[in-house]
Amino acid sequence: MSLSAIGLFGMNIKDVAALSGLSKSTVSRYLNGGSISQQSADKIAAVIQQTGFQSNIFASRLKTNRSYLIGVLIDGFDSPSVNRVLSSISSACHDAGYQPFIMIDETGEDNKIANMRALIQQGVDALILGTALITEGHRDFLSRIKVPTIILGRTYDTLPWCKIDDYSGGRLLGEHVARQHPERLVYLSMGSDDPSAGEERCRGVLSTLSSDTQVRVIEVDHVDNHGYACAAKALEWKPDYIVSASDGFCLGIFSALDAKGLSVPRDIRVASFGNHAFSSLPSISLTSIAYDYEALGRDVALKAIELASGNSIEPECCDYPIELIIRKSSVRPTTTR
Repeated sequence: MSLSAIGLFGMNIKDVAALSGLSKSTVSRYLNGGSISQQSADKIAAVIQQTGFQSNIFASRLKTNRSYLIGVLIDGFDSPSVNRVLSSISSACHDAGYQPFIMIDETGEDNKIANMRALIQQGVDALILGTALITEGHRDFLSRIKVPTIILGRTYDTLPWCKIDDYSGGRLLGEHVARQHPERLVYLSMGSDDPSAGEERCRGVLSTLSSDTQVRVIEVDHVDNHGYACAAKALEWKPDYIVSASDGFCLGIFSALDAKGLSVPRDIRVASFGNHAFSSLPSISLTSIAYDYEALGRDVALKAIELASGNSIEPECCDYPIELIIRKSSVRPTTTR
């Protein structure tokens, strides 16, 4: 049977993959605008042209009244962890034949509803809402929309959610810190407007410390340059240990220490969360909690697709791998004679 004849009887992604000699995921990425090699794109385009598969896809979308779009609204784009989550969401959507429609919400909480409405007007089949703060206005809006929605990065009482276990990560790091017997510890927090990274990590760390350890919690201002100002303020208290809620603050911590002629870990030990790429650099060697953000992104995307298909899912999930990466920054070097 010729390729054009095959097209008359209807095809699916599996058929196009077989005819082009490529994988189904590669064909899916092509159809959804993903990145593939030019050679692979040419092969798929040739099959589509000869079989009429592309028109069949569009007809199927009209028939099923589905866009195969997953809306993603997420706070900020300046965090490596957010980038990793979004990349994983995108890959998982493409592999399943969906296209992620991503909006970065950097305009403040007042415009979050307008941004959610904009995604819904684009005809998304499901919505992933990644945000730290949900107001009563947001709750009211979410209770009235008909688009299936899943919350990313925090718990929620009436909608399904996926998040990393910040409290357990805090305890894991805190147990390591406690074994170093700090006397005066400063915890640089993200703030109470972020219940996960702000409150849960802090509670986890502090729950492990001895009563002999004096503790001061300082909230890092959102406009602070990588935590520099708050780190400088912390040094006035003369701590021997600093725990940061994010690796991103540690650049400011190291700069503030350097400005005072202090070094890590000889004068002050430092530990953090996130295991960002720079944390393993020999000049930094930062002890950090590593979360599997790729698993989180993949899972929330697949759950959103299940919701879009009308299926039920587990309402809560925070079971993602956590690992403590111990490096030089958190353990005071032993002196040799």
